Amino acid sequence: DTVFKKFVDEDAYDITCQQTVFDFSDAVLEKQLRKAYSLYQGLRENDVNAISILGTLYSSAKNTLLVQICEGDVCEVTGLSSGVAYYAGKHKGKYDAGKLVEIVRLIARVTDDIKGGLIDEQYAVPYILVNLC
Repeated sequence: DTVFKKFVDEDAYDITCQQTVFDFSDAVLEKQLRKAYSLYQGLRENDVNAISILGTLYSSAKNTLLVQICEGDVCEVTGLSSGVAYYAGKHKGKYDAGKLVEIVRLIARVTDDIKGGLIDEQYAVPYILVNLC
């Protein structure tokens, strides 16, 4: 706790940017793509890398998919914590399960392509957003 506070106090960790990454993920999963793009531009201005953004979006989309298709006790069946399940459940039904699978696969492929040098990081997130339109 004190180490984290020291990072924040010394501006080594920007809580605002981290929250914006989650807000970006929420906007995508709520189909608010203009808002998502605006948030993404702010993240780019603060040098938040695409891998971090896509990692958060991937986790959020995957968790939403798990909650959406789960029958029974979500936490027991999926292994998600109650907090994560609640958060993911907020986006339930915005995309059908098939589209969520496509989104998760697209994010995974684009992330691999960044790591493999096939896609420049600056184009990765806009590419994802364009493919969601």
